[in-house]
Amino acid sequence: MKKLILIMTVLLIVFLTAGLVFCADKNQKEMVYMTYVNARYQFEVKYPKDLLKPSPPPDNNDGRSFDSTNKLIHISVGGSYNALMHTWKEEFQSEIDDFKDVQITYKIFKKNYFVISGYQGNKVIYYKELKVTEDGGDVFLSFYAEYPKKEKETWDSIIATCANSFMMSKIKIPNDTNAFGLGTNADQFTDYYDEKDKINYWGIKTTVADNSIVNFDKDNYKFTKDTEIIDTAILPCNNKLGLVLFMKNPKFEKSKIESDDYYTCTDYSRGNYFSGKAFLSLVDIDSKKVLQTIRIPGINYEDEKGNTSESDVDLPKSIRPGYLYSVTNFKSSKTDATPKIINFKDFFGDGKVDEFVLFNSEDCDSIVTLLAGYDEKNNKILVYPIELHVNGKIGTGYWLERLFIQKPKRKFHWEFELDFRKQGGKLEKYIIDYVEKERKFICNEM
Repeated sequence: MKKLILIMTVLLIVFLTAGLVFCADKNQKEMVYMTYVNARYQFEVKYPKDLLKPSPPPDNNDGRSFDSTNKLIHISVGGSYNALMHTWKEEFQSEIDDFKDVQITYKIFKKNYFVISGYQGNKVIYYKELKVTEDGGDVFLSFYAEYPKKEKETWDSIIATCANSFMMSKIKIPNDTNAFGLGTNADQFTDYYDEKDKINYWGIKTTVADNSIVNFDKDNYKFTKDTEIIDTAILPCNNKLGLVLFMKNPKFEKSKIESDDYYTCTDYSRGNYFSGKAFLSLVDIDSKKVLQTIRIPGINYEDEKGNTSESDVDLPKSIRPGYLYSVTNFKSSKTDATPKIINFKDFFGDGKVDEFVLFNSEDCDSIVTLLAGYDEKNNKILVYPIELHVNGKIGTGYWLERLFIQKPKRKFHWEFELDFRKQGGKLEKYIIDYVEKERKFICNEM
């Protein structure tokens, strides 16, 4: 990941344009910026959301343009493969040649980026290009801006903020349509994902209050020595009851991601994690008694011969903020924090904050989810089963692709599509209903 370190270092350098220091104005603190994340080339850039509006995405999804209402201010960002097999110096010279109509007042060439700026008539022109080296060769990422000379005093600092933010994305998203049901284009417009107390990419709050059972001691509840306590939580509906999520003799797996590197897709739900058999207990906090214990099932897989097997459950011990689990002690987006796995929500919209979701990010195209919770009426805990109807066959499981991070189309009813055709799969359409009396979901895959 040296290329990312180099790019991040480059972005800390002061930018110069038209002979002036090109750095963000302190007065820009109140400007509201959104972050555009490109799925195809995995870069991101900030833009002032109240001043510039994004254009529709191009068919090849190589970038995006942002324009003012009067079309006088323009930013465009994009990516391309080095199809002409240019050396980096040849690429720089090629761009210089393309700016033959521009009065170039500043240019700088570095190992992994270059900048060209100047004037074209009554416009200020600024161009920046990054080089990212991948297994398949070099990728060139470009940032272009133009704005009127007469508005230079205002826009120099705004463009500086945008240019400084142009980098490889902090969150890798799949270059796929509806991979997470987030629209026909996987590009994202965000202002959140690694900030404290914000809602992240998946609609999950980065940080939450710690609702753990105070001074919990597994010995007091007579849990055996081989029990690893993963998380505890006090029930919102009854503070005398709590849930305990635990594992028996789990295997601990430390993340292979370095502190200055970015998470891979499988890390989104794991971080540093335990793997093994997982269980959930309902406990009486006052009497320190375990009232009920259930097993958290793993994911069922079927091989080519039709044989099925169940996976272990992976649950994080520590994880970076901004991913699939909220944390209770945010320090920075690159610092491991304590996940709040039993993060209660009112999933059914019935006013009862009794449910929580477990996640498994198997790869960049798949996040499967499981719903567990407390049934106040029957005073018991459960994992909600999913009755799956596919091609005339009926099966029951507990994990389903992305269901429990989706908003219902109406109460107890969900509809969404998953397009796996680019990965050799198919377009999958799900229609799901929750049967309240039976405490189960019925899913029809079309």
